[in-house]
Formats: sequence, C-alpha cells, structure tokens
Amino acid sequence: MRAALIIFLCAILLAGCTFLPAAGQRGERKGEDEAGQLVLPEAESAPPMVVDEKADPPTKTDYHALADQYQPEETAENLGRQRGYRVQILTTQNPDIAEEIKNNASNKLDRPVYRIYDPPYYKVRVGDCLSHEQAEELEKDVRKAGFETFIVRDIVEPEANEK
Repeated sequence: MRAALIIFLCAILLAGCTFLPAAGQRGERKGEDEAGQLVLPEAESAPPMVVDEKADPPTKTDYHALADQYQPEETAENLGRQRGYRVQILTTQNPDIAEEIKNNASNKLDRPVYRIYDPPYYKVRVGDCLSHEQAEELEKDVRKAGFETFIVRDIVEPEANEK
C-alpha cells in the first residue's frame, strides 16, 4: 500500500511538471510577450537628438606641408637646429651593432654620423641636409660606400653641414 501511494504521488508530480498549455490557453504573465520574454514598459518619450550641422565638411590636413613648416623650439638643446633630412643606414635593437655600424660609416664617409635611440630601436643616420635634393646626393654617396639607405626627416645641425 505504501509503495502504491509513493508511485501515485510521483506520477502526479511528474504530470504536473510536464504540463503544456493547449493552443490559446497560454499561461502568460503580465509583462511577457509571445515568446515568453519579459517586456519592459516603454519610456514616455525619447530624448531629442541634437545634431550639430556644419556648413562645410572638414578639410583634409596636409601633414607633409605641416612638417615642412615645423620649426623646433628655441631651447638650449635645439639651439641652432632646424628641420631637415638625414640618410638612415640602420635600424636595430642591438646597441653594439649600431655602434659598430656608426664607427664603420664614420671611417668610410666624410660626413657626421649619428646613433639615435628611439625606443626600442637604435638608428644610425648620416649627414645634415637642409633640402631633399642635398639628401638625395648624400644618399647616392652613402650607397656607393656599401650601405642600404633611405631618406628621413630629422632635426639637423646646419653648421655641421658646412664643415
């Protein structure tokens, strides 16, 4: 008798858990949509969109022209320097290699050679050219000396170019 009562209670419990409402007899709660998802009440009204209308679209910035007009600040560090060009012959993360190439270039070329640290790279650059044409001529000479090169913009020391 006891076993029959336990089986009967389990059957009622399982039947209650598997009950599906028939079509049209949805057990919907207030605030749910058809898929049973919770629906939040609508806001009273959306805030107005503010659009800042401009008469003309912004113009493109010519960064190369800006770089040509750049003048370094007159500080003790930059005194006598100005915007120009150098010929870069090496970029490496090893300071010993950069120093070796700098010394090698100093022996082969009659121009000033600089080792510059621009984290995380050491760069070896040659010359102080005020114009791109001067840098192109220097680049030809440096290539003849056996270095791979390219021209870069840099802050140069014009008096070093006159030596």
